[in-house]
Amino acid sequence: MTTLQALLRSHGYALDVDGVFGQGTLSKVRAFQANRGLAVDGVVGPNTWTAATPATVARRGTKGWRATAANSQVGIASSTFGASSESAWRSLQRSLGLTADGVCGRESLRSALLR
Repeated sequence: MTTLQALLRSHGYALDVDGVFGQGTLSKVRAFQANRGLAVDGVVGPNTWTAATPATVARRGTKGWRATAANSQVGIASSTFGASSESAWRSLQRSLGLTADGVCGRESLRSALLR
């Protein structure tokens, strides 16, 4: 949930990144969907994820919300995407049958979230 909230914040939606899909997050999801011409249903499905996620979320050296969002998917609590992040993403990518490049990109993140 924190990943979704961080992505919405990156698109200019003011909300707390607290990991809770409450009314505040739901209203921001609906606003995001409306602004992107998506079905406004409040459901964060493949179309919403694709629209919200940049092509490359994080790679070695990335700092800030992108690194935090990517790291949260592999159990690392850090706002820097470093060597351990890259290694964890490679491992996750291999387990998901993806190219193991260690970069948290749109497809890797989508696959990680849907596992």
